[in-house]
Amino acid sequence: MSPSKPRGTPMKEGPSCSRKKRETCTHQRQEDIINVAAVIRQEMMDDFDSFNVAEKTARYLRLSVNTVRRSERNNRGLEYLETLDDFTRDSVRQVIYRMYHEGKHVLMDSILLAIRSAEIDFKGGKSTLTKLLKVMGFKWQKYCGRKALMEEPNICAKRICFLREYLQHMSDSIYVDFVYLDETWIFSRGTTSKIWQDNTKFTRKRQSMNDCKRFIVLHAGSRKGFVEGAELLFASKKTTGDYHGEMNGENFKIWMKNQLLISLEEPSIIVLDNAPDHSVQVEKLPTELEERGICDMAS
Repeated sequence: MSPSKPRGTPMKEGPSCSRKKRETCTHQRQEDIINVAAVIRQEMMDDFDSFNVAEKTARYLRLSVNTVRRSERNNRGLEYLETLDDFTRDSVRQVIYRMYHEGKHVLMDSILLAIRSAEIDFKGGKSTLTKLLKVMGFKWQKYCGRKALMEEPNICAKRICFLREYLQHMSDSIYVDFVYLDETWIFSRGTTSKIWQDNTKFTRKRQSMNDCKRFIVLHAGSRKGFVEGAELLFASKKTTGDYHGEMNGENFKIWMKNQLLISLEEPSIIVLDNAPDHSVQVEKLPTELEERGICDMAS
């Protein structure tokens, strides 16, 4: 077997490098390492004492011994995952779902402890379990409570009602265009929070008022694109917190009447969310003091 063409310069032998200085290997490169090591291991059976698989593989591929050993360790975990049957994988999945149902914090250590307590036939450690969870579709990411809120019974019922009405309009013989609207905010410098800089004084940037200026954007669009003439952009007085307080019901009503409705060229159905400024109570219920005043006037 002829090894693949070496990529890059040879790495000097020595102690283990830090994580930042490690050689990075592509998936194909790791396969080359594993294949070469397998061939050398077969040759080793004839002369066991004079063979060092990792050193010989590193010399053939012009890599460090640590890189070869690390690739073989990763491959051993993947080989073990291939031996796990569907029953074991489903058991691990059910353990995680049970932890969510019980309100527990789902971390790698707690998952592994729960698997051991459930006496599931899983012999791997944390690194192997991490690979297994990725294969099963799990991701290490920030928890978002919005997903749980969207599965509440009342939210699901409203979503079903909306989809039924939406499909009904789509099946009608009279064509109507669906127009969707929403608002958001953006800073004058954009959404980035990082810039290129070093440790010298020449890259110190004084914070200016224009950098912190926030704008509120309101627009509407359909499958044909944004509605021409319906854009609204104005500067916000606050740079933090919720922007819905400034985009109030009165401003939204003026925009809807003077910009959006007159810009629609054909019969349309406007789809909007239930933001506070989208639904304003026209006549509020009288307070207790107002009720007393009305009673006094009536008497």
